[in-house]
Amino acid sequence: MNFNEKLINLRKSKGLSQEELGNELKVSRQTISKWESCQSYPDFQRLVLLSDFFGLTLDELVRDIDVQEVREKNLNNEKTIHPHYKLLKESDFYSSAKEVIKEISYHYKDIDGNFIDQFQSLNGFDSRIFELYLFCFFREQSFSFKRDFEAPDFIVNKMDKEIAIEAVTISRKPENVKNITDYTPKSPDEINSELENNVPLMFGSAIYDKVKKKYWEKKHVQNKPFLIAIADFHDTMSMTWSFNSLVEYLYGYKYNAYKHSETGELVINPEKIDFFQKSNGTQIPAGFLLDEANKNISAIIFSSTATLSKFNRIGRQAGMGNGNSLLVREMTIYNHDENADKPDIVVYSVDENANETWSEGVVIYHNPYALYPLDPTLFNDTVAQCFFDMESKLVRSFMPKIFPYSSHTINMKPTDSLKKNEE
Repeated sequence: MNFNEKLINLRKSKGLSQEELGNELKVSRQTISKWESCQSYPDFQRLVLLSDFFGLTLDELVRDIDVQEVREKNLNNEKTIHPHYKLLKESDFYSSAKEVIKEISYHYKDIDGNFIDQFQSLNGFDSRIFELYLFCFFREQSFSFKRDFEAPDFIVNKMDKEIAIEAVTISRKPENVKNITDYTPKSPDEINSELENNVPLMFGSAIYDKVKKKYWEKKHVQNKPFLIAIADFHDTMSMTWSFNSLVEYLYGYKYNAYKHSETGELVINPEKIDFFQKSNGTQIPAGFLLDEANKNISAIIFSSTATLSKFNRIGRQAGMGNGNSLLVREMTIYNHDENADKPDIVVYSVDENANETWSEGVVIYHNPYALYPLDPTLFNDTVAQCFFDMESKLVRSFMPKIFPYSSHTINMKPTDSLKKNEE
């Protein structure tokens, strides 16, 4: 009897569906289906779990398996694993992140049963990292969780006020995933070219995909503020420079044009944007949050630091990991001088004296037309909050003491070998 046939018989002998067996093993129904159809084989850890669950020895379970076939299947599966997952699993550079994610997983409830599989995959790793990040953020902000529904991703409560949040990411292109550990930074001209139309359109497409699902019509979401949380993973380090494109898409204005008055005061001149244009000529309107048709979206949450490096730094300052490398963080941060036209730059060593929070880097863009407005007092002063002023056409921002626009984390070993990580 082949392994797949044996697994099918064992599962049916216990009267379990593929989904029920998957729940027992903390894998998805799709994974069980692939095992039973010979599309893939369980790794050693899962074989141990299977043998324990069915009361068999490993030898009894794997007898008659074609070892060469397993090797070939696993080799093909290896090609579908995200490079960052491999780094998390194998690299000393990420030992702190590995430990802190393991700790978080004890508290994070996997609603749809797909988390483990997707966390490893090329297409799912970034999304799942972002979900874990949001979980940590809302916990830090003293929200409680109602994890009874598969969608949207989060229902959270604070001060008897519930809000619903759906997370979405701008996905990487396949070529950007393959080159993630061998990255050549873009030139300023390349970045400016992407910011003109491509990046706002990517933000818009990701947000619109969620809008089409109309989560606010679900019974458990009705009459509550509904938020979309978004992060940009479309290219390595894109979070460090795509920030302004989201503002332009949401409010329909550019704020690049500024000057100082004769008295030295900073003067910002809003520049109206009517639309963004696709390569095929299709025009997409700008000003998503100024369109009353989107009144069901109470706010947009964004973070430029929801990355693996964030978990690594948080873990390191908590004393987690093997400590075999040095972490140095360089970041550009908001300058609180009201007449400043450039951010400040901060560089520090990440150790137990650092005090980075999960909330650091989060910005909330409020919808002036929201049917159910988000109460800004639900969040403390470590979170940036932005409101559009209809009269001046300016975005009024309430900024925390430390707000990073972008940051880079550099891992250094005693050998002086360097590895720069995306953030």
